[in-house]
Amino acid sequence: MIHRIISVDGQTIVTKGDANNVADPPINIKSIKGKETGHIHFLGAVVRFLKSPIGFFVVLILAMVIFELPYYKERKKTADEQKKIKEEIRKLKGE
Repeated sequence: MIHRIISVDGQTIVTKGDANNVADPPINIKSIKGKETGHIHFLGAVVRFLKSPIGFFVVLILAMVIFELPYYKERKKTADEQKKIKEEIRKLKGE
């Protein structure tokens, strides 16, 4: 969780999250665990979407497609091979 520092008074700082309307209670400066060194644009929006019910179902459907697609391709390949074998048998019976 990242909050911006909005004021510093000696060893006490006040932070505020971007999505919050009010500042957080003051904390000791020693409570800071790190600092932001970079960020990925729109990652928060993606995470919020994935946490939503629609996002959950989109991921679920995509996972099903990803796992079923190789099976579908293999089944189609097998059906095509069987069709070729049957055609070859028909040719051999006709000769």
